[in-house]
Amino acid sequence: MSHTMTFTKTGKTITPTSGVSRVLNYNIGTPQLSATEVLDAYQDGGDVTNVTRRNVSESVELILRPTGSNDMSEVETFIQDLEVMFLEAERYQKDNGGAQWFVNFTPQDTTGTWRSEILAGSVHVPQESVRDWAIGDNAIIYVSLVRRFYWEGALTELEIYNPASSTPATGGKGITNQLDSGNSYYHYVDCDSEDIDTIIPTPIRLELTSSYSGGRIYDIHVGQLIFSPNRDNLTYVYEAEDASANGSPGTLNNTEWSGGTAEQYLNVTQYTYASFMWKWELTSTPLIAAAGRRYKILAKVETATSPNTGFHAKVEIWLPYSAFLNKIAETGEVYLADSDGFVDMGTLVLPPWLPNEADYYPLGLGFTFADFEEIGTKDFTLDALYVMPADHYRFLDCYSYGIENGERIVDDGITGRTFVDGWTANTDGVLGYYTGIGEPLMLWPGKDQRFVIISDSHVLATSTVRIYYRPRRLTV
Repeated sequence: MSHTMTFTKTGKTITPTSGVSRVLNYNIGTPQLSATEVLDAYQDGGDVTNVTRRNVSESVELILRPTGSNDMSEVETFIQDLEVMFLEAERYQKDNGGAQWFVNFTPQDTTGTWRSEILAGSVHVPQESVRDWAIGDNAIIYVSLVRRFYWEGALTELEIYNPASSTPATGGKGITNQLDSGNSYYHYVDCDSEDIDTIIPTPIRLELTSSYSGGRIYDIHVGQLIFSPNRDNLTYVYEAEDASANGSPGTLNNTEWSGGTAEQYLNVTQYTYASFMWKWELTSTPLIAAAGRRYKILAKVETATSPNTGFHAKVEIWLPYSAFLNKIAETGEVYLADSDGFVDMGTLVLPPWLPNEADYYPLGLGFTFADFEEIGTKDFTLDALYVMPADHYRFLDCYSYGIENGERIVDDGITGRTFVDGWTANTDGVLGYYTGIGEPLMLWPGKDQRFVIISDSHVLATSTVRIYYRPRRLTV
């Protein structure tokens, strides 16, 4: 079996290895590296701080000859098809007009076909080729193309699992909108390195289908953990009722908040300027698992409409936990007024120093009020702080209905589209009232990974997760 090559877009295929055309030579390129190197005139060597790969320029040498008796119309049509292909590909890059074209290649004696998106190109017809056609001989043309730096394979569903369904499998896994192992509630899915068939990082298509009949799912946060040495040792939720609290804490019952079977939270109505409202101990085990990576801190809160006129809060890391004497790190101050649901408090690096050590002295995690617009009695409720891994992070911002039971949101990093489908009133159509914010979630080779998913919805809201990807490689 020989190599096979095609150019394709939706609904059309150009085959340069049959009909009037044969491939004489395909000069397959490899991406060139572009490295940022930091040099010091007073020291040997240097550090490479960033590496990127350039798109690839290639050439294809084709021999053309009419299949009929000196009928040049077939040759003309073939060349014109190539020229239209490049014009459509160029236009697609400019403003999504035209069409998305791919060069597809199947190496000899293999079954897998790899594709790479065409970005631009041209066709060159030498003068001698026109002469050769005039006398009925074969003639050669040269096709130059620019394509993506990578090849990608067929769309593949990733095998995922969590403790509630511990066998890695395709077909979807259920999650709940909280983390409570005692009730088998898990807000994440895992995948293992041996189940990931890609050579370089590749974007995923995340599908989330609601299975909850008690209400809608609105804004969705997705944090991806890639580089932790032990994803199970990280603390993902710090409950308010587990904290040491200032002010006048109390416990109330509310089925829309997390915290175990009692579903308790703390309510505080008195405080002083720049006071710590809650603090938790950051022990060595979760700090080791955090591995010096970035984590987004989400506070699930509720502030009463009255008497609040607005105030600021932030999350801080202190040393030591027992006394909170030295501030080590902090998020920016976040304005809180009539807030209900998850509030993005900012990002912290955990631990804040010396990543990848074998042991750490405990630190303190604090939730602090500061900078009041009006001093006095206020009403503020904190359910918990959620620690969301941010190796890759997506926020799916809902500005309409959300999704209810049976409806699906798809965040497709492969095509760059975020959409909703499955509406009972419009089962065949898609809707675009979610906006995906942040770089695409990327599946990494050779790494056990976790996708943590939390939404502005009821704490018992459930959904089914499926993940797809196209394996990528640099060469074929």
